[in-house]
Amino acid sequence: MSTWMQVPSSAYAAGLVTAITGMRIKNAKRADRVLRAARIWFSVRLIAVTESLGWWLRVTGGFVVGCGQVVVSPCGRGVGGFPYDAPHPDLIGFPVGSPNPAGGFATKSVRVWLMNIGSRKIVVDEAIAQLRIYCESNGAVLRYYDGLPGLTTVGGSEPDRVTLEDLARTMVIGSDLRALDIPWLLEVDAEKEFAAIPVDAKLEDAAPGSELFDAAIALDEKFSGHRGFGTAKKAKLLHLKRPYLFPVSDSFIRMTYSDASAGAEFLAAVHRDLVNPANVRDFKVLQTRLIAEPATSAAKVLAEAPTLRLLDILASLLGEAK
Repeated sequence: MSTWMQVPSSAYAAGLVTAITGMRIKNAKRADRVLRAARIWFSVRLIAVTESLGWWLRVTGGFVVGCGQVVVSPCGRGVGGFPYDAPHPDLIGFPVGSPNPAGGFATKSVRVWLMNIGSRKIVVDEAIAQLRIYCESNGAVLRYYDGLPGLTTVGGSEPDRVTLEDLARTMVIGSDLRALDIPWLLEVDAEKEFAAIPVDAKLEDAAPGSELFDAAIALDEKFSGHRGFGTAKKAKLLHLKRPYLFPVSDSFIRMTYSDASAGAEFLAAVHRDLVNPANVRDFKVLQTRLIAEPATSAAKVLAEAPTLRLLDILASLLGEAK
């Protein structure tokens, strides 16, 4: 699926948008964003169509149908069939047109990679394509905020306190700190709360109600209550200090996670997505694909990024495409 509707960069994108939609967009970067959003929108609608078709085939006890790398139905197993968004073990290695042992008929040898992020879904091929586009236009963010490649600055130069270096790095990702925010952040007494959480602590291990989850909420609350320092700014700072535990948050990510507000509810929702068995499988596939990216690909640096960071990038792109 990564070969369809490739999004061009540079000023060519502006001309393409004008030709397709009649919108006159002079800014090439804005045109890239319009095309990227259109591409995700089309992908989401395609997934909705395949879901509906998969439901019909399940009801009728139909056949397995391959659509590129998306399988829209299990085999004819009735109530015991596998869900459309899981790889069917009986089909792995089956040649095209071979009979299904359960009575169905496979049109292709297929495996499904469909990721569930918040209220949205995206196939792995499209996720790879979107990450490439993100990396091409956000190289400074990946280098100076995320510390890629190498992840040599996990937690910052002083992991248990906020420094001017940390605040400068959050500005690269658009935290838009005000002058009044800076002295307040430098003076927050959160050393105890930081020390309670290792720099490599993972949200996957922080089930709601666990000691790690409670420690994360305690640290979050330390940076709450300052006028003008809202959820997005706080999330960008805390992700920098504990990049495996705190997700980045912005208005687009909140649209993707529209059923969860900020704080504990949002952290719990992202935790559920990270430990979802289907997502665990798919993020492994995604990271394998990123490792295999050519050396010239801007997306190759993301092979070292935390799974949590991949999730929040995709969540932001999916929210933007709504």
